[in-house]
Amino acid sequence: GVVVTVQTGIAIAVGVFATVMLAFVKTNLSIANIQQSLLSRQMAIGLAAGAFLGFCTVAYGAAMQAMTGGSLLNNAIYAAAIGVTIQAACFGAYLYVAKRNEFIASFVEWRRAGLAGVWASICSICWFAAFLSHEVAPVRAVGQVELLFSVGFSILYFKERVTRLELTAMALLALSIIMVLLD
Repeated sequence: GVVVTVQTGIAIAVGVFATVMLAFVKTNLSIANIQQSLLSRQMAIGLAAGAFLGFCTVAYGAAMQAMTGGSLLNNAIYAAAIGVTIQAACFGAYLYVAKRNEFIASFVEWRRAGLAGVWASICSICWFAAFLSHEVAPVRAVGQVELLFSVGFSILYFKERVTRLELTAMALLALSIIMVLLD
């Protein structure tokens, strides 16, 4: 199996703590609110999504390590194409069954959404190339930089105000990423 160093393990724990801090930014921090949030439907869905993401990440990493032949880029493109196709089929089936109007709208508005799909595909290829080059845990830990980009984008584009708690969480997240990169 994969052995994570103490430094990377601590970095992952700091990153998880920072992510949880960001989740509580918009709430009044009290024991009752935290307890209510932890037992909410949204938290259950988020934890389930995180568990499935963790499983998929490990499965993708194992699949990538099993690939033989081909260059890193070709293998990453091939794996990303398979992964994105499976995701599109599953999500498309869900939309077709549960939200038919949105399913139809996705075909009507394909031009407006196409660029986002291209960028998402490029990002997927980069993720898979990283999984080919490194162990899964540090790749996912460094991947948390996307939260920093999201918060930064919301500040610059949407002019959202940043609280001290958000700044602290972002600093901890940046620290965790730096710790992984230095290990």
